[in-house]
Amino acid sequence: MLLLMILSACCLPLSHEVWTTADATLELPLLFLVEEESATDLFGCMGTRCLELSSEARAGAWETSLMLYAELESTYMAGFGECPPAAGPLQEGTVAGHPAVHRVWVRCTEDGRNQAVSYTLIQTPTHYYKMFVNIVDSDAEDVVTTREAYLDGLQIGPASGETQPRRIAAGKTDLRTARKGHETPRTRELDPRLYDRIEAPEPPDESGLERVHYPGPLGPMVAYQTPDPGDGGQHPVVIWAHGGGGGVDSWFWEPAPAKNDQSAKAFRDAGIAMVIPSWRGENKNPGDPEGFLGEVDDLLAARAYAAALPWTDPKRVYLAGHSTGGTVVLLAAELGGDFRAAFSFGGNPWIDESYQRFLPFEADDEAALHLRRAIPWVGDIEAPTFWIEAMSIGPGPALEMQRLAGELGAPFAALPIARANHFDLLTPLTKHLAGRIVGDTGPALQAPFTLTAAELQGAHDTYWKVSETQPYGP
Repeated sequence: MLLLMILSACCLPLSHEVWTTADATLELPLLFLVEEESATDLFGCMGTRCLELSSEARAGAWETSLMLYAELESTYMAGFGECPPAAGPLQEGTVAGHPAVHRVWVRCTEDGRNQAVSYTLIQTPTHYYKMFVNIVDSDAEDVVTTREAYLDGLQIGPASGETQPRRIAAGKTDLRTARKGHETPRTRELDPRLYDRIEAPEPPDESGLERVHYPGPLGPMVAYQTPDPGDGGQHPVVIWAHGGGGGVDSWFWEPAPAKNDQSAKAFRDAGIAMVIPSWRGENKNPGDPEGFLGEVDDLLAARAYAAALPWTDPKRVYLAGHSTGGTVVLLAAELGGDFRAAFSFGGNPWIDESYQRFLPFEADDEAALHLRRAIPWVGDIEAPTFWIEAMSIGPGPALEMQRLAGELGAPFAALPIARANHFDLLTPLTKHLAGRIVGDTGPALQAPFTLTAAELQGAHDTYWKVSETQPYGP
């Protein structure tokens, strides 16, 4: 990425400056200078005026749409500032003959002054070009006028270079066959702060949970479950795959803020049965952590256990999980198992070095990673499976998984959520899903379970009282 910053506290007419990167040049009529005594922090820029320009090659990067990329970047940047920003909508247009999106918002600095910000994203066959214009003691009209003056000097030449985005090929076999007989050598120890092997505590009576053991592939494994309601009925059941590492613990019943509630209690509150399993090597379970290999077998064993409980309906078994648990859910969906639908909250479809702390081997072991990456095996999915995550995290890998699923006819959908983060989407969206699961009965069971980004976005925005123009609430 090439980057140029031009900063000012006052403006002096000087010779034209020319910004050049990839196939583009931007001719600037003014060079802005900085007066240190009036410097204001503008997410990396200093001064009362800031122009930031950059380019990013599309070749080899995860593919996304112009509008989705603009939403991801501009919403994230709007979060900087000392007060909730007043944001305008994303506006489509063209710049230098290429598709472009603009957004303007006004926020405040540490000393209470208005800061107007304009963001422009331009898409060419080979690159994205990005422009941020920031002006302190200004308003939306002023920053738009300044932006348009700058864009008048932008020229983008004919496309050159590679244009192919990152593409992942389907596995040569199915995942179950590829995994058969595979054992990844353990070459590193996991952080004991993550995998301390402590015993799962006994839930208090008022928690609505009980500690049990389910028959795992390596022996009895600990889990929490909702007890028999004693009404003689058969209820839908959610198998919830916990996030992080180290097993299950008291956070499943202890009070938690709505901004980060990983208890999944919305399902229990709706009368849905739950089983919350721990994996091998956790909570004094037999075996050692395998980093998204044997843990997938454990989840499928928990699924079989849950479906056989007298008070659950084997036709209404749902997999769900968050973060690392969402990753296990994606892989379990690809290994099969009889379930109605699967929901991966923030699972990682493409494990790499960013997941090193969860892997008992080095993250450059491509053979081991291949069996733990969900994208190549998406064609194995038979039951509707949904990836749900904050747009700000970056939906590129999940969108590639969705593209490949479309080619292979697999029922997988990536549902990125704007104005959310990795944690605060859990409370409103588990509540929404709980309602959908309760209503998923009778004639509805004759059709595949469906879920859309629009309904989840609506549930999120309604709960948090946010919108496109108020991305951080009133």
